[in-house]
Amino acid sequence: MQILSRNPPTVGVLECLARAYIMLGNEDEAEKCLQALRTENKSTTAVALLSALSLKKQYKLKEALDELDAAVLQYPDAADLWLELGKLHWEEERYTLSLASLLKVPG
Repeated sequence: MQILSRNPPTVGVLECLARAYIMLGNEDEAEKCLQALRTENKSTTAVALLSALSLKKQYKLKEALDELDAAVLQYPDAADLWLELGKLHWEEERYTLSLASLLKVPG
């Protein structure tokens, strides 16, 4: 994050950084990026998705499902949220719920 302190990052850069930190397991840096995105208040579906991915990476699957369930109610046209919800249900062996979520992905 030192490089970013000199040049303020764009929303897209913050989203990519957050995703990378989440996948690498660096939760502290991921949370900094998520907090910056929340203060920008421009990318709310991305924040919901990244928060759910972070929870999933921490094996907090129930919380990740709750985050995605709330997000798809608020943003029913967000395909990435429906897709991740379907994938998470599949991993939990809830195949019917997975199918229902994946069928709702706007195409």
